[in-house]
Amino acid sequence: MGQFTEGTIQIEAISTEAADKIADQIRKITTYLIEQGIHGDIDVNRVDVDDMVIDIDLSSNRQQNLEWQLEMIFKMCKDLFKGQMFSFTADYTIPENHIYQEWDEDGEEI
Repeated sequence: MGQFTEGTIQIEAISTEAADKIADQIRKITTYLIEQGIHGDIDVNRVDVDDMVIDIDLSSNRQQNLEWQLEMIFKMCKDLFKGQMFSFTADYTIPENHIYQEWDEDGEEI
């Protein structure tokens, strides 16, 4: 059993055209993995492009799996888009509940 983890990637491309190409390839990451003989799933929640910056959100029920996903996207970008990126930043967080309360059907706190 793992711990839910959220990840973000921000890539700064050298041009808007490069940003669009990189974003399109990230949306098709599973195809890249299969072509490379890599087994695993990457579930990208969001890919947005704003001028030359690509923002990506991912999540996983296991921290280790999310780290692997971030590393695979980094590998793909280095393999396919060398010279087309200024920067690649990947971060993850493990959200924690600040407030959590349950109530029963009568509205009483549990």
